[in-house]
Amino acid sequence: MLDLHGIQKERIIKAIIKYEENSVRIISDFTVFLDDHHIKIPKVVAKKIAPEIKIHVDATLKPNV
Repeated sequence: MLDLHGIQKERIIKAIIKYEENSVRIISDFTVFLDDHHIKIPKVVAKKIAPEIKIHVDATLKPNV
């Protein structure tokens, strides 16, 4: 479930998961349509912001020791 601005949408998001020494790394690229999460673009900048935003995730998870 992708939860943005309190709006949840079920998504299938492809990711690369790498198991490294004492950590897990997750890498993903996907897009989010602002309308799907009721995100309003102010009219002042409406022509400068796309209705579809590209997201890049590069996260490393490590144990809490």
